[in-house]
Amino acid sequence: MKLVLYNDENRVLDIQEDIQQVVTGEDEISWQHGAIKGIKTNFIVLPDEVEVGETVTEIIINQDVKNNFKKRDLEKENADLLARLENTETAIIALLDLV
Repeated sequence: MKLVLYNDENRVLDIQEDIQQVVTGEDEISWQHGAIKGIKTNFIVLPDEVEVGETVTEIIINQDVKNNFKKRDLEKENADLLARLENTETAIIALLDLV
């Protein structure tokens, strides 16, 4: 994968190539051997085979895969799972009362 930072005029500011184990947030990205936090510009994550020059086009931007690497909200997931568990337990108790 590669990270491309670019400005509002689509001019490339920086490229980090060969990044592995990517995790993205709203204004941050981390990978196996690095991270950037507090990003104040546009950024995209692209497959290695995508060629990037001095500017990024809409075609290149549309190949962005950063949403595939979003940081998981474990607290929310845990709350959702606990709610499902409680609902399941309630359903089991209701079924046992019918027997």
